[in-house]
Amino acid sequence: LTLAQYRHKIQDFSHVRSCQERACASGSATSTTSPPFDVSDRFSSFLATAKKLLGDNSLDERAYFLANHLFVLELQKDNEKRELELKKDNEKRELELRKENEKENIEDYFKFHLSFLSQRYLLELLFQRVMCRVDGKDPKMMTLLKEGLSNADHDKLMSGKSLSMSSISKMLQRPEIREMMWERIGLPKDLEIPNLTDDYHFYGNLSEVVHGPQGSFVYLSNDASEVETRFWQAVCDKFGKTLDMFDRKKVESGKKVLYAKRHPGKM
Repeated sequence: LTLAQYRHKIQDFSHVRSCQERACASGSATSTTSPPFDVSDRFSSFLATAKKLLGDNSLDERAYFLANHLFVLELQKDNEKRELELKKDNEKRELELRKENEKENIEDYFKFHLSFLSQRYLLELLFQRVMCRVDGKDPKMMTLLKEGLSNADHDKLMSGKSLSMSSISKMLQRPEIREMMWERIGLPKDLEIPNLTDDYHFYGNLSEVVHGPQGSFVYLSNDASEVETRFWQAVCDKFGKTLDMFDRKKVESGKKVLYAKRHPGKM
């Protein structure tokens, strides 16, 4: 290249750099391969280095050729450095994201196992409130309760004894009784009761051992039906609890993460 051609190349580099800086200032994306310095000044320093290496103070084609070669090598070195830094940043973000995902998976795993216990506790509060609203002087209510309860449960109720959770649940399955109780409690009259299971909500191991835990959250799967979600949300609101939805798809992943942490090298 001639001297004039090299000067023209320097001007082109400077113009590109200037455009990139303006784009950066306006919020546009910039190339990761752009040189982070003033090209004209930097190329001049390479010319000086080239003259020293050649042992000649004249600015002939050899000096410009060597300076251009040194200049390109420097750009490549800077680009490689930035690419390495970008790779490290990406790896760091991926690690942080993986840790955050693992944390969420573990949380959802525990929420899943606590969900029935937290629901059981809320049911205890609800059913206790229901029994407190039983009015023995209300003929209509007494008639409905006699029709909705077994003879044994009705005798218990009349003698002032408490009913089991499952008995109260069965009683509330009758729309007339449920609507009357919901109205007295302050719940929507059309609030349906979802399917409650004896194994989990009434007589599971944790349900039998632990009563009245002072938790502020009730956990429910995000694939719960509309009836379930509406019921638990309404009862949570009534008793000042927070309904926390967990992702059922993450439960199994959370189990695997916990196993890997407890048994390293066995996965």
